[in-house]
Amino acid sequence: MSQYFARTLLVLFVVVMMVACGQPGQLGLEAPAVGLLSTDDGGNTPEPVPEPVIEQQIKNCRSLAASGKLQIKKQSIRFEDTRTESGRSKVCEFSRDENQSFLENLTQLNEYLRARYTQTSTIDIPAGAVICDMDIESPEQNFNYDDIFFLSFNNQILASNHSKQIKEVISAETIVHSGTGRNLAFYEYDWLKVRNTMFKNVVNDFCLGGEQGLSNCQWPVTQEFGKIKLNFDSEILTRLGARAIGTKQVLSFVITGDNDPDSDCYHQRLDLNLEVKYYIP
Repeated sequence: MSQYFARTLLVLFVVVMMVACGQPGQLGLEAPAVGLLSTDDGGNTPEPVPEPVIEQQIKNCRSLAASGKLQIKKQSIRFEDTRTESGRSKVCEFSRDENQSFLENLTQLNEYLRARYTQTSTIDIPAGAVICDMDIESPEQNFNYDDIFFLSFNNQILASNHSKQIKEVISAETIVHSGTGRNLAFYEYDWLKVRNTMFKNVVNDFCLGGEQGLSNCQWPVTQEFGKIKLNFDSEILTRLGARAIGTKQVLSFVITGDNDPDSDCYHQRLDLNLEVKYYIP
């Protein structure tokens, strides 16, 4: 066998083995699409701030708030109507192949989370600022969406209508609330973990701190109209603010779909008025 022929056979063997070892269900080099705007769709947790540092930040917040020395930033953010923003009448981008995902979305299947549309917005405060409190208010507006949503702050779930499933598939990080001594469960949003979980059009609300009486949330059941109101405990927001994505404080809104392209991954325009109280170390 000639040296050239042997070398050719070796190259062909390596190529065949690389193809054979490919993983089904994932597309390789996928281009980003409209609706996948999140800087982090789960699985990239920033380095945690040490607990003693956070506890000192909480104390500083309380002291500065008592003396009226916190800085205040008012900002309006908009999660645009998803049909308007995407330019598509059918917002969800489902896979068409049972054996392969498309942009980490799956094929259509009734009552299961199969595809999602993600929107993000950055809170406009200086890099390194410590958030002490943040009022989140929605103007009086009827809000309609389909199917399941996840509102996250720095990739930690603040609110969702998928509570039971979140607790089943995402490992909780338990935090002791210094103000009350109560345990709080933080859940990091991760699409690949919540994907393909089942849902029903019933009340299944998750509001971070709600079970402990620290926060209050209100929104309509999926496919119905209603008001959205959100109020979260200040210490919770300080702890989540310490998990900035890079140097940015990020709010994200994810809306999902199961099997109805005409309505899935849709929500009306959602305007949120923020009043952020912070200090710069």
